[in-house]
Amino acid sequence: YSNRSALLFYPISSSIAYILMSLLSGIPQFFNYPWAITEENAARQYRLARGLINWLKLLLIWILVYGEWLTIQAATKQATGPGMLGLIALLLCMLLSTAVYIVAARRAR
Repeated sequence: YSNRSALLFYPISSSIAYILMSLLSGIPQFFNYPWAITEENAARQYRLARGLINWLKLLLIWILVYGEWLTIQAATKQATGPGMLGLIALLLCMLLSTAVYIVAARRAR
């Protein structure tokens, strides 16, 4: 129940999130790691952390694209099917990516 300009929320949010996460991935030395970073493991830990940020960035953009698509489907009364299952799947992918990162980073200690 809004005007068409509300559809700009998702593209603007996507752009801001992409830019901020891109800037964030450039400074992995300031991330909060669950274990000590040493000279021996720093390069690998930083590479793994940047990889996680890039995966989360990709999934976040897809969540926002999917949200835009659901909004348009609902607004045009063409919404059919499961709808939110795709969003849940993308959120589960985020959790899985984080879990894979934790396992890989723990092994690289």
